[in-house]
Amino acid sequence: MERSLKDLQASQVISENTYGKLSKTLLEANKLCQQLTSTQVPPALDHGDFFGGNIIVQDGKTIIYDWSDCAISHPFFSMTVIFDEIMEVFSEDVAHDLLEEYLGNWTRFGCIDDLKKEFMLVKKVAPLYYLTIYQQFIVPHFNDNWDQEQIVNSYVDQWLKNF
Repeated sequence: MERSLKDLQASQVISENTYGKLSKTLLEANKLCQQLTSTQVPPALDHGDFFGGNIIVQDGKTIIYDWSDCAISHPFFSMTVIFDEIMEVFSEDVAHDLLEEYLGNWTRFGCIDDLKKEFMLVKKVAPLYYLTIYQQFIVPHFNDNWDQEQIVNSYVDQWLKNF
């Protein structure tokens, strides 16, 4: 994370003020990430950009596409994105029902209450995770990434809301 932060500063995608704010959160970020390393939930294929725009239903079959940002990581990361979208588009109840259903498939790795706590931890760390992935692996492959600053600042704002 520190490397990504320094890269963001060097590329001037974030301001010195934002860099300072993010720097102050690194210790907490490292603590949260350390908690995730002790999870019983194994790494799995993570879509990396799982939201309604990457899901279609055709002939009664659900198709999830655009796997260009996929990685092996904690399997709850993608769920954080779709969870927020479902909460916004439908309702909090629908989002929580979906989360219960999703987490129910992971109960061999922990009880549902522990899995909910882990999901909330992943949800808290997700903006930094996606910011790091974006900065280290996606941005370097685009010469004219016109929305880079908007995407970066969105992740930064999401993270800083925690503090």
